[in-house]
Amino acid sequence: MVPAIIQHRQCFALLFSVITGIYAQVSQSAQEIRSQKKVVALRALAWFYFYPGPLRDFQKGREYFEKARQVLKNPTDAYSTFTLGYTHEQWGLVEISNGFAMEGQSQIARARKYYSDLPGNFPLRKQALELLDSKVNLAAQQTAISYTNEGSTDVR
Repeated sequence: MVPAIIQHRQCFALLFSVITGIYAQVSQSAQEIRSQKKVVALRALAWFYFYPGPLRDFQKGREYFEKARQVLKNPTDAYSTFTLGYTHEQWGLVEISNGFAMEGQSQIARARKYYSDLPGNFPLRKQALELLDSKVNLAAQQTAISYTNEGSTDVR
């Protein structure tokens, strides 16, 4: 028969290892949630600098998109991969809608790669890939309308 004190220590050691494992998982999940929130905030700032107005600054917008990209530069799960693809998609669309077709298409190609790398059973994979081209076409049409309304034929 094992003395009660040894059983207690073994039980405590087992409990400690379980709690330590749970803490590690929760900490990782919390870090991933913070990263996702940071990406959303940086992407919003980037959009702000591309939006027409007195504070429009394309270079600053690109810098914020790049910062958002850097937060998840090595995605470890499907949702992070999707978020990184979506960041490139939004970056590409805003470039295209502002007349920067080459820069925009480069970002769209990256978005398509991240979306294609998603597992086949990821719920948003198919939709993201299917809608990407129509979003690009819409952004390009908006650019053409914008320049026509301004009376300019210059498409950067």
